[in-house]
Amino acid sequence: MNSPMHRLGFNHYGAGHAEEIGNTVDYAMSPHVDLSIFTILTQNESGLEVRGPEGEWICVPPVQDALFVFLGDYLQRWTNGLYVACEHRVRQVRTQRLSIQYKHRPGHDAVVSPLDRFVGEGKPARYGPFDTGGQYVSFLKSLLGSG
Repeated sequence: MNSPMHRLGFNHYGAGHAEEIGNTVDYAMSPHVDLSIFTILTQNESGLEVRGPEGEWICVPPVQDALFVFLGDYLQRWTNGLYVACEHRVRQVRTQRLSIQYKHRPGHDAVVSPLDRFVGEGKPARYGPFDTGGQYVSFLKSLLGSG
């Protein structure tokens, strides 16, 4: 964590966009966990859904003057699964939906793997090392179909 990364993003989901591009699935953003330590989000309209413990999708309604905070993949890896990253997606929207998100991540020089306090006898490491530089870039390219 010598030089952590901060990302502030703005997302726009247009009403009817799915039909315009021929989308055949029932979501606007595919299910995923964020490659971050945590994410903070606010939204003006419904659309965000999180995967519940039984595998069901739960709607996260917008709440005025409130922020939604969820854990990312890196925290799950560091804690060897003690804390679980929040799988989420955005369902198709019928109105213009805007969201603002802040993601906190380690710098590109970090390698994320379970910390010693979360592994040991009877608690083997559940995750291998993840390079937040090269592996992260390769992962993003694979999502975009360019890698």
